[in-house]
Amino acid sequence: MTSLLSTDREPAMTDQQKNRALLLLAMTQFVIVIDASIVNVALPSIGTHLHFSQDDLTWVVNAYTLTFGGFLLLGGRHRCVQGVLVVHHLNRVRLVIVRRG
Repeated sequence: MTSLLSTDREPAMTDQQKNRALLLLAMTQFVIVIDASIVNVALPSIGTHLHFSQDDLTWVVNAYTLTFGGFLLLGGRHRCVQGVLVVHHLNRVRLVIVRRG
């Protein structure tokens, strides 16, 4: 029976690895905030072109946020199931198709 306090664990992260992880998380959070800001800036234009009332525009923000979060969860799960290299190669193929299309 293995103990939860087993000594044969992976070595702890170094300070440089911790700093890189923190930087990556901070950059990711910044991109998410910028993304939400872009949607909020575009709301008046969306309302004008689609003839939405002010109350309907709140649904636009909610729908966008839920869809964005769902795709993040789906992509993370896909990466766990398929593996890092498979997802990386699929994304490269997708980018080639998009650039040529």
